[in-house]
Amino acid sequence: MICFETRYEQCEMKSLYIAIAAFILVPICWLRSFKYLAYFAMASNVFLLFALFVIMGYAIQNHEDHPELSNNMNYFDPSAIPLFFGIAVFDFEGNGVVINLHSSMKHPEQFQKILYITISLVVFLIVLFSSICYWSYGNDLEDMVTLNLPHDNMTSLIQIFYCFGLMGGFPL
Repeated sequence: MICFETRYEQCEMKSLYIAIAAFILVPICWLRSFKYLAYFAMASNVFLLFALFVIMGYAIQNHEDHPELSNNMNYFDPSAIPLFFGIAVFDFEGNGVVINLHSSMKHPEQFQKILYITISLVVFLIVLFSSICYWSYGNDLEDMVTLNLPHDNMTSLIQIFYCFGLMGGFPL
């Protein structure tokens, strides 16, 4: 993303970016208790939600500016089915955390209800976000929706928030 945003002027510093990310992530991954990770994970969720809602706002604005883009939508492409399942599995890849969360709850008997509500909310947000972005950009939608956003300061801030949000979910 940094290479794209700087028009490939900062690409020779990839190893520095990886070292910075490792410097941040390794100590966080060493934490053994969810008690300490909870604050970091909650902050990352706030960053992600903020980024998602701002991206949806940009998408709606783009649809108002360019309504013709939603005319070239392909509703079903059988060749994209493997990609769909790959993305769906990636979206719900936190299975290893479930047992630890269940055992660390004050009221574990409520776990199933909370799990159903959480998964329903996540599925709703994914469907809403994906539908709005595809409706807005049509077949011109890039693999990473942030590449469709205009290049301004708010977009750069959203990309940074999104990176922090993803980094916050990594240690879990």
